[in-house]
Amino acid sequence: VQSRLFIDVFESGSREAFGYIQRSATGSDLFVLAQRILGADAAHRLFADMAAKEGSPTARPLIDDAFINKLEYQLAGNVGAASASAMISQVTTGERISLDALMQIADETQQVIVYSQELKEKSLALETTAQQLTDANKRLTELDLQKDDFLSQISHEVRTPLASIRSFSEILLDNDNLKPEERQRFARIIQGESERMTRLLDDILDLSLLERGGTPWTLQQIDPELTLGRALETSSGLANEAGVHLHYIERAEQALVEADPDRLNQVLINLLSNAVKYNTNQAPEVQIRSRLGSNDYQVLIEDNGPGISPNDRERIFEKFSRGWAQTPSDRSGAGLGLAISWQIMKRLNGDLQLLPDAGLGARFMVSLPIAKPG
Repeated sequence: VQSRLFIDVFESGSREAFGYIQRSATGSDLFVLAQRILGADAAHRLFADMAAKEGSPTARPLIDDAFINKLEYQLAGNVGAASASAMISQVTTGERISLDALMQIADETQQVIVYSQELKEKSLALETTAQQLTDANKRLTELDLQKDDFLSQISHEVRTPLASIRSFSEILLDNDNLKPEERQRFARIIQGESERMTRLLDDILDLSLLERGGTPWTLQQIDPELTLGRALETSSGLANEAGVHLHYIERAEQALVEADPDRLNQVLINLLSNAVKYNTNQAPEVQIRSRLGSNDYQVLIEDNGPGISPNDRERIFEKFSRGWAQTPSDRSGAGLGLAISWQIMKRLNGDLQLLPDAGLGARFMVSLPIAKPG
């Protein structure tokens, strides 16, 4: 405000010019103001330094316009120039504040409000990011636990056939007096356990290949009903052995889809065998429906077993997850079948879904887009 008097003397007739201002105030009022803004220690140092420069024997500076300007400069470093000028004007006499100065105070206040709002928005964004990181960390922890469970299950699945192979091999080597039928039976057990371990390793390699993409498949137009019939025939032996009834309730009309028949058959057999193996109902049964949607061919497989637990529904198609943990341990698998099936359907341009729970049992749907003839 003071310096503007000396910028353009020819504008002295404007509404912003005041003439030279002589300000005065009491030392105690200025010291109280300085304490509130600068703090007690800083205020004491400021007053003592000014008194020392003036050579005052009382350690109290001369309260003149120069000292008021010095104090206003110090306050401006903390609260802004316009706010410091307004505060000084409250304890001094002989000063007037123009409309422009008041507008500067309003502008500084608005800037503080805007800055505060920006800080608030950034704080909310940081809270959101922190929550996302917390959720991601929780998910990673769950995946780590699932991985450990998966590795433990794989180790068990491999160790069991290996133990059988080793034990029966030792029997065959150490006993020369075994009857021919006993030797044949032990040899069949060794062969069966070897095939079981081979299937497990094949599943692991198959899933790894599917996840990486691998070589593109050559799809062909097929009648999916023939593939479904073949899968039902293959699964009927397992169902009869387990005492599970397979009911083919609804059959689709003739349709064509583009698929790999062997891979589609693999998916259907996996779903049917799961519905049979994990069905602990007293009267177990599996219902199979095939139908045509508006643009796709659908197969629904529904059992009346224990179903999928709510905690497992979202990750049932992940390779570290098994949705039937509550079933007897001798029926549980390595948790790869559904993950492989989901990857296969993805490569076939179709879909594999776990449908919403309709009461008892699990409900899966396989869907493939209908192909144009020719």
